[in-house]
Amino acid sequence: MFVVYIVVAVFVMTLLLSVPLFPFWKVWARLKAQHPDIWQSAGPFQPADMLRSHGLISIFIQVVIRMSNDEALQQRDPLIVKWSRMSVEVMRLMPRTLASQTGYVIIFVYLTYKLTTAIVR
Repeated sequence: MFVVYIVVAVFVMTLLLSVPLFPFWKVWARLKAQHPDIWQSAGPFQPADMLRSHGLISIFIQVVIRMSNDEALQQRDPLIVKWSRMSVEVMRLMPRTLASQTGYVIIFVYLTYKLTTAIVR
């Protein structure tokens, strides 16, 4: 039973984390597929490299912010601009202080616990 609880908890955490990460994934996928010039000039943003290097994550975030305000890109590809603007809004929602980060973690763990117990029962 404990193994089932862990598997369901990991599944619920993945679902909860996918909501704020979805716009970034859409920008990343569209950037890789449709805009190789931006992809190569800023540096290829492979997931494994981004997990290893926080500097690459900050470069990707800077690229997303620049794309959200780029008028030439708006004419070329309005869909990536839309998703980059949504990503910028998600970044604005991120907690900045230690107290708010702790609050978000507590709420996340509580939601994970409640959803996991509801699914396991």
